[in-house]
Amino acid sequence: MMKIFPILVLLFLGSCGYKTAPKPYPSISKGLTKVEQEKIYFEGNQLVLEWKAPKRKRLKEKQKSTAEHEDQAKSDKEEEDSSEPMTKQEDQSGSEPGKENISNIYLYRLKVMTPGSCPACEDQLIEKMQILNRPPFLQSNPEGIQVYQNGNRGFRILMPNNYLSKFDKYSLLYFSIDYYTTNGALSPSSGNLYPKKPVLIPVPDIKWKVMTSKALQPKSTIESETPQELKESKYLLINWKPVLEKEVHVIQSNSKLKIVKQYYGLILFMINTDNKEEWISPTPLYEGQYLISDTTHQVWAKYLDRFGNYSQKTLLYTP
Repeated sequence: MMKIFPILVLLFLGSCGYKTAPKPYPSISKGLTKVEQEKIYFEGNQLVLEWKAPKRKRLKEKQKSTAEHEDQAKSDKEEEDSSEPMTKQEDQSGSEPGKENISNIYLYRLKVMTPGSCPACEDQLIEKMQILNRPPFLQSNPEGIQVYQNGNRGFRILMPNNYLSKFDKYSLLYFSIDYYTTNGALSPSSGNLYPKKPVLIPVPDIKWKVMTSKALQPKSTIESETPQELKESKYLLINWKPVLEKEVHVIQSNSKLKIVKQYYGLILFMINTDNKEEWISPTPLYEGQYLISDTTHQVWAKYLDRFGNYSQKTLLYTP
């Protein structure tokens, strides 16, 4: 029996794909949290991944007594100071003074994973991408992948549709995100992000026209003391024909069949100076007409399907 046991161990390791003992993974710091609001979707002919850096959280609770409270407050202050985002004086990468878009995160790791080859095996890392937390985000990029900062804490990665086609088990692949801090601590991994098959969503076909209206308004805030003037206001009227995405047949309580039509939602948005999209309407539009009161910025448009994927964006209006 003692002679058979080592053979069984070797057979088990061989079935899991190990020829030598596996190397241990880097230990995860208990004081760090995962990235936030991670998501994956298609936008036109690109696969998009987004996430946000976690907000700083206190790792210690304050004590009830006054003396302990003061000691804890001092400790918390020192801890926060050590993890404060760098200012212009500390960081020379070109960020604006006092703008909190550079934190104590050194780099993110975007990992392409696949399930292990046996029930007891670890999931396998087949490729990883290291993204610095400041420009240039990628040291080299042979795949044509683009990385953008999306607001103060957010990141947005655009990948060509054919990026995943080079991997064998496309349907089983998933992405995972973690990060290293400047002192080498490793965060827990994000939730698993499974890419769906590429979808083809039509590009919005929209018509628009600028409308004007005139109204009498006082020349100053004191209406009784100032004469009125005729002021002109401009509006952007958007018109489009809703595009059908899917028809769903629903059996009602009276056993009658009802056809429910689902349309692509239209997203109208602007792009701010941080390269972040700002929706003009808080929710997708389905009615076929919309009035925009701000005609001083560019307006972009794209369709949204029921799974959260987007069409290719198109520039709708330029002032």
